[in-house]
Amino acid sequence: MVVGFERAGMTPTAALSKAMKLAYKIDLTKPSAEDTSRTKAKEAPAQKKADAAKAVDTAKRQPPDAGDRGVNRDSTKIRIAELSDAEFDKLPESKKAELRGDYA
Repeated sequence: MVVGFERAGMTPTAALSKAMKLAYKIDLTKPSAEDTSRTKAKEAPAQKKADAAKAVDTAKRQPPDAGDRGVNRDSTKIRIAELSDAEFDKLPESKKAELRGDYA
């Protein structure tokens, strides 16, 4: 419709305005009294309150963390390659046997 009005000699703005009036019953020259899109944009959305009881209940329902199960928890492993001879001699015989793999 816009192209037809332009070929009839109307300006592009006037052609668009007339086409909108005919097709959608919208008058671009008069702003509508109730423009809800602009008023809604100015209002801040209401913040949702945190429900502490729900959060605690959810935390209680979670299974325990099993990420470290089955892992050797000994963080004081002895690195034989880094020990000096004097430090190795100070180790007890039971620890030396364990490091050699003597499990009897």
